[in-house]
Amino acid sequence: MHSLHFKSESFPCSRLFLAVSRVVRSELVYRHLFSNMSRFLIRSAANNLGKLFRRGGSVSLKSEGCLGAACENLMRCTSSMTQPLSRKFSTKVEKDLAKFLDEEMKNEEELVDDVPQKIGEYKVQNLNDANPELTRTFRNEVITVSININGSLVTEGQMEGEQNQEEANEEEQGDLVSKPTFTVEINKGADRNLFIEMTYLGGDDITPEGRTYDIQMFALVKNGERLTANDYLCDVDVMDENLYGYLMEMLEERGIDQKFVEELQEWSTNYEKSKYIQVLKDLRSFVSH
Repeated sequence: MHSLHFKSESFPCSRLFLAVSRVVRSELVYRHLFSNMSRFLIRSAANNLGKLFRRGGSVSLKSEGCLGAACENLMRCTSSMTQPLSRKFSTKVEKDLAKFLDEEMKNEEELVDDVPQKIGEYKVQNLNDANPELTRTFRNEVITVSININGSLVTEGQMEGEQNQEEANEEEQGDLVSKPTFTVEINKGADRNLFIEMTYLGGDDITPEGRTYDIQMFALVKNGERLTANDYLCDVDVMDENLYGYLMEMLEERGIDQKFVEELQEWSTNYEKSKYIQVLKDLRSFVSH
């Protein structure tokens, strides 16, 4: 099911990207230094040989041949060093990257818990990479909760406003948790289905009774069709407060309540970690190929 959230999100692997970039950058610096040193030695040898000829000195064919061969070999070595990401040096980068990946996988596997197949009355029906789905039946309805974990990671406590930005920079940051946008689709078997997009609240937006989720918008879409940009979306900011209250009650009747949302956060956090570990394994296999 498509979420009502149209904004594109990046896959949360920046920590891996930073580590890889450090490895590659070190190789580039090494290659640059070696190349400059080699060229300096070649120029120095050529200058000394030129001075010797200008002074009328003699050089044996044997020594001249040795010098020429040495310069040729050094030039060949320098040329290979200056080729961008040559096979010789990409192999070393890949070895360093593979070592990092092994350590990262080990650390992450110690933190992840099993991903349950059920949250409340909702069963996991589709583990579709970044867009898992949970479903249940309610009376004659089929209800589907569609999740998007991309871009869902936040530092624990960040959304609750426990620390301001300055304090967060000074103190040790908490664990990463997944607080995804999710969409509830209610299918009554009619000609249209109701889509309600939900989001997690943070800071001053948390309600006095402690509710940490809210409606963002809703839409009615023809049964069997997917949500598109042509469908009218009713935003919560322009929604009548009575309409808003009835929609919240509809969700609670169908098990979308505070308890479900808290369990969904825990489930999504572990699922995101499992996908991160899987992408580490896939990358490890790729660099070892």
